[in-house]
Amino acid sequence: MKIKKIVLCVLVITYNLIYSQSFEDALRPFKYISPEIGYSSVFNSNATLIRDISSLYTNPANLALINKSQIYFSFQNNTVKQYAEPYGIANSSFKQSDYSNFSGVGVIWDVPVYRGNLAIGVSYFSVSNYDMLLKSEGIYPVNNGTENVYNNYTISENGLLYVLSIGTSVEFRKNLFLGASFNKYDGYRNYDFNGYEIDTLDIYAHYYWNYIEKIEPTYTGRNITAGMTYVYKSFIYGVRISSPLKLNSTENFKIEERVIEDDNKNILLLNSYSDTTDYSMKYPIEYSVSFGYKSTALELSLNTTFHSWNDIKFFSNLYEIDDNNDTVKIDRRINREIRSNLKQTYDIDFGLIFHATTNVDFLFNYQLRTKPYKDINSEFRNINQISMGIKFSIGNLDIITSYKFITSKDLIEIYYFGTQTSQRLQKHRFNITTVLNM
Repeated sequence: MKIKKIVLCVLVITYNLIYSQSFEDALRPFKYISPEIGYSSVFNSNATLIRDISSLYTNPANLALINKSQIYFSFQNNTVKQYAEPYGIANSSFKQSDYSNFSGVGVIWDVPVYRGNLAIGVSYFSVSNYDMLLKSEGIYPVNNGTENVYNNYTISENGLLYVLSIGTSVEFRKNLFLGASFNKYDGYRNYDFNGYEIDTLDIYAHYYWNYIEKIEPTYTGRNITAGMTYVYKSFIYGVRISSPLKLNSTENFKIEERVIEDDNKNILLLNSYSDTTDYSMKYPIEYSVSFGYKSTALELSLNTTFHSWNDIKFFSNLYEIDDNNDTVKIDRRINREIRSNLKQTYDIDFGLIFHATTNVDFLFNYQLRTKPYKDINSEFRNINQISMGIKFSIGNLDIITSYKFITSKDLIEIYYFGTQTSQRLQKHRFNITTVLNM
């Protein structure tokens, strides 16, 4: 009976690892895409408030509202904190990661034309930080809770996705601005899982089980963003639409498993597997609408972005054998999972700018993100993001400093060990962007 448990476990793990992509993996590269330079380091995708180089991504129509040529440079420091409470035990664990990265650089050329301005922009900045932590350990119940086994697992993830954007904006008619940009993406992600199980009660046929997984995909892709902004007296209206984004990936992955038998502690089983796969993921059209109001001292804005997560599509040249012993492409199964597990969602941004003096602005933004998974408990449904910053102007130099706090709660199920962990994740981002006005 014990040998059957090991064989079944090995078969399940090997199958899941060879075909490691799932609806979660297909979703991951698109999950938190948002510029991290200038005003966007505070306002995320709040299009009516973002009138700097990151407008190339949030709403390129806003470039022509700037009325000046500018050079941008941005840098960011990140702290990720994770608190985990394993299901069934009292103690919790904590893990922290700190790192810094180059956020972006860009140039805007402002050209006066017959009516208003024509603006041309070029930028290269990060739009996604792949930073995730999960560490959990403790005594877990098995065999319907009648016996216990010690489990320990650690998951870490890091990586960045950058975008090179080239675009233009013009005042098409009085107070009506149109713009478009071409966006080329490149990036990478490193995913590491290390877990082990110690069976001191001789429940299984092994004493010690160690499993290691490393996944390292790289990403490339391109799409187009178009926007329209209309200014009427103290009010501003914005619409943005992005064409489908298809990310191509080359993924290197490696799996290693060791099982040590109970008596003499010799290695009973050692599995090692590595390979490279090529695949692509296509995210559908994304659009947002925004409304803003401006007075002498204040600017207020509300922005809503809509995501069709359940329309993400996965493509690969991988095959599997179905129940009828027919050879079928694996992306058919994954796309069925996507449609059955994901839903359409929306993000809501509320933003505020307070013009304290002619040289100092205070910035604030709150964003509510709804998670794309169907049938999840309300406790784990949302991601809250609070951002604040200050803009200083010294002669021709502007300095924008910002702090962003992101918090979410997840229920993580590790199928290797059949355990669940309630995870509270916090991310702290500090950004500084310098702007030279010419």
